[in-house]
Amino acid sequence: MAKHAEDVTLSLGGSVVGIGQGFDLSLVGNEVEETGLGNQWKRFGIADLEWTMDVDDLWNPTDAAFIAIQTAFATKASLAVQWNDDDGNGHSGTALVTALGHRTAIGEAVTTTISLRGHGPIVNNPGGS
Repeated sequence: MAKHAEDVTLSLGGSVVGIGQGFDLSLVGNEVEETGLGNQWKRFGIADLEWTMDVDDLWNPTDAAFIAIQTAFATKASLAVQWNDDDGNGHSGTALVTALGHRTAIGEAVTTTISLRGHGPIVNNPGGS
C-alpha cells in the first residue's frame, strides 16, 4: 500500500520556521569503480550516500517563516527537517538550504520551492516523529 506524507516541518534553533505543503525526496549513492587489474568486467560500488529534498509552499515574501528560511540560506545555517507518513512513522534529518525558487502559472498562486541538501542520514522513527 502506498504511503502518504504529511507536511514537512522546517526548524531553526528549535523554533519552527516553516511548514511545507509538499515535497520531493531523493536518496542518492555516489558510484565508484571497484575494478581490479585483470578483471574482465568492471565492478561498481557505492561510496557515499546523500539525500536532497525540494519542499513546496505558498509564497508570502512578508511571512516571518519565509524570511527566516531566506536568512538561513544567506547565513548557511542548518535546518532540522521532519515529516511523518500516514502510519505515523516519523522521519527527520538536518539540512542546508541550497536554493530558493518561485513559480506560478497564469491565474494561480505563486509557490516557493526550498531546496535542501542533507547532512548525515535520515533518521526513521517508527510510530512517532
